[in-house]
Amino acid sequence: SVLHKPTGLNFTLAAGQDQNSDASYIYSKLGWTGQPFAIGPTAISIDYYSGSDFVTLGSSSDAWGIQAVQHIESLHLETYLSYRVYSFDETLANYQDVNAVLFGARWKF
Repeated sequence: SVLHKPTGLNFTLAAGQDQNSDASYIYSKLGWTGQPFAIGPTAISIDYYSGSDFVTLGSSSDAWGIQAVQHIESLHLETYLSYRVYSFDETLANYQDVNAVLFGARWKF
């Protein structure tokens, strides 16, 4: 992961392969952290994952998402919202993609 402090831009890249099979993946994330609002820092990001051969040989899995976190410093509160799409394909069966929304808050006291 890399963070450019003057602009708040950040980037993450990860990849791996199973030692005992052909399963492999790659993950990347591009984000920005700044303070466009007086209430506290804001972070937004988009990410993408791609994997192959995890469940069965020839299978593929993908996911992408967009996320946001807003700090509200006076309340010691962080709010977050995320939207993700997951897909999995293999030769033995057909699966529908999954769309997910995650939202919530974390209060530190």
